[in-house]
Amino acid sequence: MSAVLDPCSASRMMWFDKEDQRALFGDIRDEEHVLCDGRVLKVEPDVIMDFRDLPFADATFNMVVFDPPHLVRAGRESWLRLKYGILTDDWRDDLRKGFAECFRVLRPGQFLIFKWNETQVRVSEILALTDEQPLFGHKSGKREKDALDHLHETPITPIPLQPAGVRRARYSCAQTNRKTHHRTTTQGRPQPAARLADGDAPEPHP
Repeated sequence: MSAVLDPCSASRMMWFDKEDQRALFGDIRDEEHVLCDGRVLKVEPDVIMDFRDLPFADATFNMVVFDPPHLVRAGRESWLRLKYGILTDDWRDDLRKGFAECFRVLRPGQFLIFKWNETQVRVSEILALTDEQPLFGHKSGKREKDALDHLHETPITPIPLQPAGVRRARYSCAQTNRKTHHRTTTQGRPQPAARLADGDAPEPHP
């Protein structure tokens, strides 16, 4: 059995190696689409699965990566819906079950990595759907709508997300200088900006 589970991997966009043998890729969909810019989008999971009812025994994985659909509204044939999927009308109950299932198949003392885009639903509403507290997290993206949080299998004092609009916070280690395209620490020492992984391309415009 693989060490890492990604139960809603879609087209594996965040993975450097989309065929990484350490991971088991799952999704409720298995389909292929041509996007508006001509690129082919493939959703090809290793195992078709529903994150609300995972087909694995308790304590199976060393890590679970939970990146569920974040959209509650999207056009039926929009590229956003095709690429990311869409939540049901019962999305709160769905995600509550998803968190419970991800923690169930996680081995004791290990970690769940949770990724969310809060364009339509704020991350605070989502984290309220699990009793587990995040260890740490950060917001990213041009409008700081993407959030990445690390949650532990057992309760630990949480480190909160940096509030939107706050440039310097206790747990903020860096901020982006858009003019120079360098990351600048709170002490002012410049560091090289992160680069896109090979094969990454700008998103098509909706």
